[in-house]
Amino acid sequence: MNEPKIHFENLHSGTTEKKKKTKKTRKTEQVETPSSRKITFKRRWFANGLTVFFYTLFIIITVILLMTYGRLDTILKIANQKAVNPNAITEKVKNQQKEGDLVAYDGKKWLQTFFSNPSDEKAIEERSNRLKRILASGVDINFLTSTSSDIKREAITVDVINQKVTTKEGSDTLYRSVYDVSFLENGKKKETEIALYAIYRENQTIIIQLPEYLNTEENKQPKTNVEDKEDFFLKDGQEVTADEKQRVEAFSQKFLELYCKNDSNLYLISAVKGLDGATLQSATITNIVKKGKEITVQGSFTFAFTENANQTSFFTFQMRQNKDSYFVDKMNN
Repeated sequence: MNEPKIHFENLHSGTTEKKKKTKKTRKTEQVETPSSRKITFKRRWFANGLTVFFYTLFIIITVILLMTYGRLDTILKIANQKAVNPNAITEKVKNQQKEGDLVAYDGKKWLQTFFSNPSDEKAIEERSNRLKRILASGVDINFLTSTSSDIKREAITVDVINQKVTTKEGSDTLYRSVYDVSFLENGKKKETEIALYAIYRENQTIIIQLPEYLNTEENKQPKTNVEDKEDFFLKDGQEVTADEKQRVEAFSQKFLELYCKNDSNLYLISAVKGLDGATLQSATITNIVKKGKEITVQGSFTFAFTENANQTSFFTFQMRQNKDSYFVDKMNN
């Protein structure tokens, strides 16, 4: 068997193969190619914009919170200053109720005296003094002695129906008391309703207006809705023209004539019920104003249930145009 031969002549300890040198390649920088989009997107600008936006939003929210807190603090201070004291309100209501009862009672006694008609001179003077005692200065007192002494008149009953209170800041409380009155006049019984306007000052009732003769029952024949609204003083509104004022005055005179008689034709021009068989003596109109389509007429009228027994009443009625004439929707209520 032949063994392989090893040739040592080819082995050289000092000789090694030279490593091949690799060529260094230059690094080429990648150049960003411009975007083909029309609007270029810059990350740094966008990040700065967001930062500014959020900082601005934070500042605005902070300012709003500070302002809100300041306003709430002010509101709380005002609320504390104007805090409602229930005890004070209760006391005020009780005082008003007490004053209202006194006003209603004094008005009742005043009407009982008013519907008396003594014939003796001393009694006549005493009656006049008692009536004038609680009348406000400036109220016409001629109506107190407008009834002839030949007329026999006396009150039968005077009952309080209701009382409504009007309170305005800085002024006296106004009490409107409505009474159901029945009286005899020359042996004939008459019934009516009367409203008295009064205030209560320094422990005294003061009647500030002429009595209002009224009937609260609505005439149902005309299909007209009548609002439940009170009239206390001269109404505000636009002045009517001279021509319209003349027409309103003429219509008012005719209306008051029918109203005093409670004429059957009254329902043709109004939605109110008239007095019971009275006769109009005279009428004075002091105020005519217009608001929208509604015309308000105010004044006083003198009438008599019996001849030479004149009585005077303050009146307020609201009316509207009705073709070539007018229609009264409500009076003294």
